[in-house]
Amino acid sequence: MLEMNARIRQFQQKASAELAERCSGPPSADGKQGKSAEGQNVSDMNETMDSEGMLTDSADQMNKMNAEVHVLEEEYQKDLLELEKLRHELADVRAKRALMEAVMKETKKLQEIGGYPFHLSRNHFVCATIIICFLDSTQARG
Repeated sequence: MLEMNARIRQFQQKASAELAERCSGPPSADGKQGKSAEGQNVSDMNETMDSEGMLTDSADQMNKMNAEVHVLEEEYQKDLLELEKLRHELADVRAKRALMEAVMKETKKLQEIGGYPFHLSRNHFVCATIIICFLDSTQARG
């Protein structure tokens, strides 16, 4: 535990020394520390300006990305609407197809039913004609 505390103190001392060295900056030509008119270190001002430039660039990039995301979301919503329309259209076409198939089956059944007595009566007529002809021929012989 004591060893860990000693390491923490060493780290804090190194960090404060590096921070103090960074803040003091290089001495200027007249022997004074590099300070600006506002009293800031010149190196700190450069870092601040760099940070502000990076922040501005990052903000611009975020705005561009947000605009792209917005455009993509609009396209996605349009595609979803089109997909929904196509689904409804497909359902309508399937329903119409099923209805047409049912109508065709019923039409065929009606045609078969409608034609059935005609075929039966025709066959009956043919049979009756054959019988009559047979009877006539047998009577003529007899």
